[in-house]
Amino acid sequence: MAKPQDPGKTPAFTFKQGQYLAFLDRYTRQKGYPPSEGDVQEYFGVSAPSVHQMIVTLETKGLISRVPRQARTIRVLVPREQLPALEATEASVARSAPRRMWVRETLPDGSPQRRPSTSAARSLTPLRKAEIQRQADEFVARELSPAAVQPPPPDPKWNYAVDLFTKWHGRYFSFVTKYACPGPYATVPFFDHAFARLESVGADRFNLAYHRHTGQWWEPQRGITFEECLQAIRGEPLLQP
Repeated sequence: MAKPQDPGKTPAFTFKQGQYLAFLDRYTRQKGYPPSEGDVQEYFGVSAPSVHQMIVTLETKGLISRVPRQARTIRVLVPREQLPALEATEASVARSAPRRMWVRETLPDGSPQRRPSTSAARSLTPLRKAEIQRQADEFVARELSPAAVQPPPPDPKWNYAVDLFTKWHGRYFSFVTKYACPGPYATVPFFDHAFARLESVGADRFNLAYHRHTGQWWEPQRGITFEECLQAIRGEPLLQP
């Protein structure tokens, strides 16, 4: 039987393994019993063999225990205070995201509605881009930076945020965190990580996305205004640093 992790020792697990551990712990606390492998598969949106292999890996590393050939017996052995925060997955967001109605294809008089070409729809004037960035920078400074950027820790062991900023790249507008990399093994002193992104799709509308730990962008909302994008970022932790 696997032994519980030493509370005073930092457990060794990858980011992905930590997310599975966090889900197992949260599910058990919320439901009062452990999840099945099917529950894990549904949340992470992966195949059944992938889930089973992860469970076997976690058990081999002494991070969980379970009773062989019995369902719902998984027990997390890592102290709760050492578990990472659970991030929403593409599959879980897809189940809960509201569906939006798209603009109708005809005008009130019944005539066809003409749509601009793709290149024209996605283009923004330099003046409009500058205004969007000005408003976004004010939003970041007022509502995101105070919580995300703190004074450097006295003895840092992990990467920590030192700045938040925004930038344009073509039709994409990104919200970015700048991290410091302490420690003797850091390959670079700083790195940037975009946590939210707007894609201009025409008529001053945007697709809003957040950056998943897999490196993919996931769009919970499409075709919304810039003001609606800021409102969504304000109210959704997945879209924040």
